[in-house]
Amino acid sequence: MEDCRQDPQRTPRNHTSVKTSALVRDNYRCMVTGVPDLDAVSLNLTPGVPDGNFAVTRCSHIFPDVLGNVEVGGSTMKYEAATVWTILQRFGYRDVCAELGPAAQGANLHRLENVITLDTKIHHIFDTMRMWFEAVEGQPNCYNIKLAPSMVRPSFIPKRVQFVSHHPGLPLPSPRYLEVHATSRDRMEKGKGKRCAVEIIFGDGSPVPKRLRRSKAQQ
Repeated sequence: MEDCRQDPQRTPRNHTSVKTSALVRDNYRCMVTGVPDLDAVSLNLTPGVPDGNFAVTRCSHIFPDVLGNVEVGGSTMKYEAATVWTILQRFGYRDVCAELGPAAQGANLHRLENVITLDTKIHHIFDTMRMWFEAVEGQPNCYNIKLAPSMVRPSFIPKRVQFVSHHPGLPLPSPRYLEVHATSRDRMEKGKGKRCAVEIIFGDGSPVPKRLRRSKAQQ
């Protein structure tokens, strides 16, 4: 992490480099709470806060990085990852498939537009579709933070957040990707006959099945 200020990458190609670049972009803080990352504070990359609060952050993918695993092979995980892109095309998200899907030249789920730096607790809520972001009309990169009806809003999760890039040239999370994520959660909640399809893409509000779980060692 010590070298991340000097070498942030606009187009990272793996989990380690995107996590590093995202931390620089996000000022070494959780994008929801604004609380600084513990390791970054320890390395003097960012100042701590007066009350000593800190976050153990995770690099959260909007579209799971496991969806890049669609090579010919025949395993269940590869089959379901390939199925996701077919489902997204049928939902009308061809633009997303063109940027992230396996058919795109240079496709990369580790792009900065597809990741958010989040505190570990919030990462889990987002990862299991209990939290999503709805764009505020007329205010670029400003989002209302929505929670599943089963949740009581914790004091550390605000109702609204403004995303800001703290490094020139490092792009923020894509409003389009967050829109698809939010729309998919809405479809799942309202049950429009597409629940199973949405569960395959983002999960069902419960822990992700082992075969589609992101590698925890990478986070």
